[in-house]
Amino acid sequence: MSGIDASKVDPNGQPSSSDVPSYAQGAETVGVATTTHDTEEGAASYLPAGSCSLEYDDVPSLQGDASLVPTGKPRMLNEPHERGANPHQINAGGKKRALIIGINYLMTPTAKLNGCINDARRLAPFISEHFGFQEVRVMTDDLPLSSPDHPTMDNMRAAMNWLVKDATAGDSFFFHFSGHGGQCEDPTHMEEDDMNETILPADFTQKGQIVDDELHDILARPLPEGCRFTAIFDSCHSGTVMDLPFMVRTREGQFKNAHKADDEQFKNRHHIDKDNIHGGLAGVIAAHVTGEIRHQAKKHVRRHLAERTNATQAVVVQLSGCRDDQTSADTTVGNMATGAMSWAFIETLKKHEGVLSYQGMLTGMREALHNGPKEYSQFPQMSYGRPMDMAEVFTM
Repeated sequence: MSGIDASKVDPNGQPSSSDVPSYAQGAETVGVATTTHDTEEGAASYLPAGSCSLEYDDVPSLQGDASLVPTGKPRMLNEPHERGANPHQINAGGKKRALIIGINYLMTPTAKLNGCINDARRLAPFISEHFGFQEVRVMTDDLPLSSPDHPTMDNMRAAMNWLVKDATAGDSFFFHFSGHGGQCEDPTHMEEDDMNETILPADFTQKGQIVDDELHDILARPLPEGCRFTAIFDSCHSGTVMDLPFMVRTREGQFKNAHKADDEQFKNRHHIDKDNIHGGLAGVIAAHVTGEIRHQAKKHVRRHLAERTNATQAVVVQLSGCRDDQTSADTTVGNMATGAMSWAFIETLKKHEGVLSYQGMLTGMREALHNGPKEYSQFPQMSYGRPMDMAEVFTM
């Protein structure tokens, strides 16, 4: 898959005369969106430049309003007495509204994907049948450009606001995005890797990207207690694309290395070049120890601040196709083009027609990808907006 000429896109999505190469030149590159949606032939390195709207001074301090943090046990919508005959469905009496977006980038040949529109069209009837969603809106880029459901940036923003409009206790919302994802430099330094995660609308070469801060502010922050929001991102670099403060981590078993990037980053931070040791090895080691203490302290502050500012009142759960440092595959299964993660989501639910926990859902998707008909390297992730029991029954 060919790369996109970043010189055609400036941070605001407008044409630029800057001469930027079409492919990423290494891990040290920042401020530029790297690969979006992986293919089985290898990951292409697209470079639509991204911008982040927050300035460093906008970051709330650790002394922020304690009311931002929900207290007490969240009202779960999947208690046994609220479930119907269908084990995947809840009967809470509220709205059940879904927004499903699949973008193959048909107007941008160098970014074209194959399975994302199929993902959207498979998921729409599936969630209606299995989870009882009544209002289901599907956006795909094979629709006319004049259609409000053609997934341009403006239409996607309008649709996301429509999705959660008038949210009240008892409502359940579902959001699915299958398409390109990227990263751009985080000017607030709140991200551990100093990169924001993004999703790309169909017109990203003109309008740019939608940043994780905006996704959180539209889809998660306004939701009141007592409602549920489930999001699926089948896109690259999507591990924390909603900026939710809590993440499910597997401590043992086959997938205990699903967060291996943390270990790799530690090794990279403390690589010692034996040819450039000045002042003795002891001094070098001491400097690395001091640096690691500072790194861990900053990491702790970031996580604490994220919990203070990004915790949600509603039960918000995000499933993503991979870690922030990974790509998600655009593949074929049974001669049908599909996103690997979207396929794994449906297959896991089909396999477990009875009760399935949140932890079981995550494990099942990883098993489908790693032990299924094809062996994928991506690790699906699950994050959530407030403390909850991952042994609870998965539902939407």
